[in-house]
Amino acid sequence: MIGLRCNSIIEVGCGTGHLVRELSQFTAQAYALEPSPGMHAVAADVLKGVKVALINSSVEHYETQKRFDCVVSHLCVQAVSDLDKFLNGCARLTKTKGRVIFSIPHPCFWNDYQSYFESSEFEYTTERFTNATLTISLDRDSEMPEIPFHHRPLSRYVDAIVKAGLRIHRFDEMFPSDQVQMLYPTRWTRPRYCVFEAMLVE
Repeated sequence: MIGLRCNSIIEVGCGTGHLVRELSQFTAQAYALEPSPGMHAVAADVLKGVKVALINSSVEHYETQKRFDCVVSHLCVQAVSDLDKFLNGCARLTKTKGRVIFSIPHPCFWNDYQSYFESSEFEYTTERFTNATLTISLDRDSEMPEIPFHHRPLSRYVDAIVKAGLRIHRFDEMFPSDQVQMLYPTRWTRPRYCVFEAMLVE
């Protein structure tokens, strides 16, 4: 988001609310959607005293006339069952020439890293679903089980972005600097995450 002027922003699937809390410092209007009642309650606590409008809704069912400069979704899209409806919902909330920015585990390399699917059953070009256990590199005891995870090839994301009326503006494969690498138990050999930045053109 470096270089973007976002007077209004909405995070879709805000989880604990920590990201939108940080983003709210750089925009005049900040909104957040979180469909899970449990996560919504956590986010409400995290966002106490912060100027963020928190709504307990999915993007597919959120009804509003507001349009935003930036629609952000961080590590949420891989849990969504209907990718097309999700991105259509994001596009519907975006101003003309506004941006939709979302990050996902890199589908080319993620299964090599986390092995959510048995290698004998995994084909990169085939969409697959599982309920996965999410772990944190430096805190292996803080497991989060039964997290929905959809593997989709990159081409599937590109097709859905275009279908939603968006144009890809940038694609970034996240790779930490040497300094950040020192914080991980082992060095990265491949990017683990990627980010799509798309523009609404009408």
